[in-house]
Amino acid sequence: MKEVKKLSAEYEQTPPCILIVDDKPANIIALEATLEDYNLRTISALSGAEALGYCHENEFACVLLDVQMPEMDGFETAELMRQNTNMANTPIIFITASEASEEHVLKGYNIGAVDYLIKPIDPDVVCKKVATYCELFNKRHAATYNKQLTSANTVLREKNHELEAINLQTEQEKSLSESALAIANQKLDHFLDVDQSTKPLSSVNHEQAPLYERSDNVFSALLIDYCDVLTKYVTSNSTEKIQLKPSLAKIANIIGDHCGTPRDIIEMHLLAVKKQTTTAKKKQEAIFTMEGRLMLLEIMGMLVNYYREKLLSQDN
Repeated sequence: MKEVKKLSAEYEQTPPCILIVDDKPANIIALEATLEDYNLRTISALSGAEALGYCHENEFACVLLDVQMPEMDGFETAELMRQNTNMANTPIIFITASEASEEHVLKGYNIGAVDYLIKPIDPDVVCKKVATYCELFNKRHAATYNKQLTSANTVLREKNHELEAINLQTEQEKSLSESALAIANQKLDHFLDVDQSTKPLSSVNHEQAPLYERSDNVFSALLIDYCDVLTKYVTSNSTEKIQLKPSLAKIANIIGDHCGTPRDIIEMHLLAVKKQTTTAKKKQEAIFTMEGRLMLLEIMGMLVNYYREKLLSQDN
């Protein structure tokens, strides 16, 4: 294979490739020399069988095919080329050493030949014909590329619209989250008053020591569950947070069953956050702090509801 180094202004894309098929090496050398002033690549084959092997691996702008070759002549080679998907529409120029008969010309055109050249070949004629087919080849590829580029741009615009919608939803959720956090911080400041948070929430028996000071392992078991739910809560979206409510309610109910107080929840929460953020980056720690407060407020509300329902059931 010979790659021409001299560039031509006609072809600024990847140089098109020409297949030259002739059983005589001297003829191939002559054709390559004729085309060397063009920005082309040439692949040469000394037989029809060799040429067919190249057709499976390459896409050609055109083929210069000798008619009179031993074993497999140009007509048979061209017929087999047309059976290859890569070569179905590739221009084939037949080259013959003698004046082609009308029968041969018709046979060649029926196979798919686009032209006949008679030896000795006029270099200017060969160059002009090959240049024309190369230009068509490049234009066809440019059209295909532009079509693919247009399609890619359409997909990109659609993805950008989807991303904009996601960003808008994220900003809205962030705004709601910040609003809820502000309310949560106000209420949490009230709960953090030790005198308030250690007082019973109802007339239910609270004479026992706080959960976090008892030795019955209830607090330790709850802490494990709390850490697990906290991790999921912090990394969940608003829909997934709703799905975690049963887990929060379960923890609140167990605390209520053991006469726990908001102080127990606060102690549990502080331990869980400390455990989860020990090795976390600052950004992750900030997220745990912000989202965790929302979860803390929610589970405290559930504990209040637990005791409210307990009182109502006692009154009935």
